[in-house]
Amino acid sequence: MRVMVCAASKHGERPVWLFSSGPIGDPPKPDEHPVDAGSAVMLARARQHRVFAGRLDRDRLGLGERAVVAALGAPLGDYRNWAEAEANLGDRPFLS
Repeated sequence: MRVMVCAASKHGERPVWLFSSGPIGDPPKPDEHPVDAGSAVMLARARQHRVFAGRLDRDRLGLGERAVVAALGAPLGDYRNWAEAEANLGDRPFLS
């Protein structure tokens, strides 16, 4: 959130869109938006918040993370749909 506060003050009234990734599986789970998405949208004065499917790569996880993934039975794999993400971006500018 601190990053968004700094970005909001630096970029003033520029339009903002927020994107998140994370749901995994087919169909992607969980269905609900991230818990803090609402406050992030308000803080950034975002026009929209979209959630895209994510990736769960066992080789990038630590021992504790692997244990949690195994306990939950979370599906490993890359569920990202780059065409969907790029189509949603359209001509929106990126902040530098």
